[in-house]
Amino acid sequence: MEITVGKIVGGVGSRRWAQVHDFVPEDDQEKLTRRGRLILLASIGTEEEKNEVEVVSEGREILARLHELYYGNLEGEAMEVLAGAIEEAEKEFAGVEVTALAIIDKALFCALNGGGVWARVGGKEGWVVNPNDKTQMTNDKTFVL
Repeated sequence: MEITVGKIVGGVGSRRWAQVHDFVPEDDQEKLTRRGRLILLASIGTEEEKNEVEVVSEGREILARLHELYYGNLEGEAMEVLAGAIEEAEKEFAGVEVTALAIIDKALFCALNGGGVWARVGGKEGWVVNPNDKTQMTNDKTFVL
């Protein structure tokens, strides 16, 4: 199955950072089998002025922490670990918003605390998780591709 991730990210500012991170643990078969491909859209916003280096550094720290939380312990179900990683990142980093997707075999797991997920499968496209529909905003979204 081929999945293409579009990456449209604006410039880094003194109060805002966002990045799309797409990772496949090709060098570790157990991580690949149990946790699969991890796609993150993470952003931070702050009221306090920071220099660009500080904002980028904090963003990289968030991505590293999400990696650690998701791939660091291979026990437990992928969806529970993915949702737990986002919950922990919310506690550790003020102003963080994360949309996370894990693709394991033909299953797509979605967990988020902000934003939404738009997908195109075959000739069809649409919201997997619509950011404007608050009834869908849960950490228990699993789809079969």
